[in-house]
Order: sequence, then C-alpha cells, then structure tokens
Amino acid sequence: MTETRIPPRALVLLIGLTLGWGLAWPIMKFIVSEISPWTFRGIMAPLSAVTLALIAHSTKGGLAPPKGQWGSMILAGLFSIFGWLMLSAISLTLIGAGHATILAYTMPLFAFLFGLVLLGERPSVKRFAGLVLGIAGVLVLVSGEFGSLKASPLGTILMLCSAVVWGLGTVIQKKAAWPISAWAVAAWMMILGGLPIIVVALLVEGPPKLSFSWGVWLALLYMLLVPTIYCYYAFVTIITLVPITVSSVGILMTPVVGVVTSNWMLGEPLGWREAGSLALICGAMGLVLTTPGKGFRLWRRRPKNYQ
Repeated sequence: MTETRIPPRALVLLIGLTLGWGLAWPIMKFIVSEISPWTFRGIMAPLSAVTLALIAHSTKGGLAPPKGQWGSMILAGLFSIFGWLMLSAISLTLIGAGHATILAYTMPLFAFLFGLVLLGERPSVKRFAGLVLGIAGVLVLVSGEFGSLKASPLGTILMLCSAVVWGLGTVIQKKAAWPISAWAVAAWMMILGGLPIIVVALLVEGPPKLSFSWGVWLALLYMLLVPTIYCYYAFVTIITLVPITVSSVGILMTPVVGVVTSNWMLGEPLGWREAGSLALICGAMGLVLTTPGKGFRLWRRRPKNYQ
C-alpha cells in the first residue's frame, strides 16, 4: 500500500488560513457595529470578485471558465459565498464574535456528513476520532455560553445555517474538482456568489454611503486582502490537496484564534474552556494529520535500509 504525505504547501496554507480567518471575526464584529451587513458585504463582494479575477487573469491558465461544469460552480458559489457570507454577517449583529466563531466552525461536522453522502468518503477510525475530538473542542468552547446564545436564538440559528451551507459548498467543490487554477476557482465563486449579494444589497439599502470611519476602512482593507483573497485561495487549494475530513478538522483551530482575538480586541471572555478546547483540537489535528495508509501523512517512513 503506497503512503502519501500531506504536502508542505497545504500545511503552510492551513496555518495562514487559520490565523487569517480567526482574526477576521472580531474585525467583522467591529465593522457591522458601524455599518449594516448588507452594506458591508455589498462593498466587499465586487471588490473581492474584481481583485481575484485580475489575479487569476495574470496567472498561468488565466481566468479559464469551468467548461461544462457551470451548474456545480453556481451551486458552490451560492452556498459557500452568498449563503455563508450573508448568514454569518447578519448573525454577527445578533451575537458576539467569539460565540459566532464557535458556531460557524461546526462546519466540519456538516462537511463530514455531506462527504459521506456525496463523495462516498469513509474515513479511518483515527480520522473519525479526530473529527469527534475536534467537535468536542468546539462544544467545550460553547459550553459556558448557552445562556448568551439563548438570548438571541435567531442569531444562533442563522450562524448554524451558515455552517451547514458552507459545509455543503465545500463538498460540492471537492466533488466537482474543476480543472482550473485555484485562483480562477476563487474568482468565479466570488463572482457567481457575489452577484446576488450586490443585487440584494442595492434593493434593500440602495447605493452605499461611504462616509465610514478610518478604522472601518482599515478593517475593510484587511477583510479584502487576507480573509477574502488569501484565505479563499488557500481554502480552495487545500480542498484539492487533501480529503474533506483532513481539511475540515485542520481549520478547527480557527475558532480558538477567533475567541482569543475577540478577547484581545473586544474584551470578550477568555478562560479554561479556551485552553481545554485548544488541547482537544490539537489532539484532533494530530490524529488526522498523521493517519497512515491511504490517508495523508506529515512524513514518509524511511526504508529499513536507509543510511
């Protein structure tokens, strides 16, 4: 049985993705405290689509369309971009950034379930145990906050719905395996998922008034460059390199980063639950990233006659 390893590129991208998306949550909370979610996403969608399209056009392969696969691309864009971005942004106006991050990263559970049905993936015992440990880590984070979450059931429901659609969109991307570059995939998904955001934003609120504070402008710049451009490219690339279970559990470190940075930036609570969650999620990543056999490994075993 041939063993393959997790490409170092995937690990590097995963680390950057975790930090970039984790820090994004308190920053988004700050943004939607000053401007509405529709204005926020209505501004970000065209900027992100244009920037990603320009980057894709300048790379090898260009902005090649997914020939014969528009249906899956549109579905992935609607779930992973329109549904995920809008439901999460609206939820942030109702619950804290730390709580929102925790709920959002129940996504791996839904991706795992959709993967069973749509991809026929059957993870090993270690990978399944890793998924259970990772979800347990998320539950530890949220265990002391049920009272706060019950105070805004709509915000909780919307964030859980965003996790469901994100998980489904992720599995659709994995199943489609579009034969175009990661930059082109990210660009097309942002274009197809961003168009309805722009249309609805204009219908609901009209053209945005750009009289924001300098802090919001800096926050918008960060959201464009890191969570949107870099992180979407990284996520699309990681999905193509590793199984759904590995990519899903790998990003479970993100809610820990989100909760810690929410404490630092917004003064949201931090305590033993965060430490326990971190330990569980690290254990989950250790199980998933070192699974042998047909799975991916962090390293290759040296042959017996290795000198």
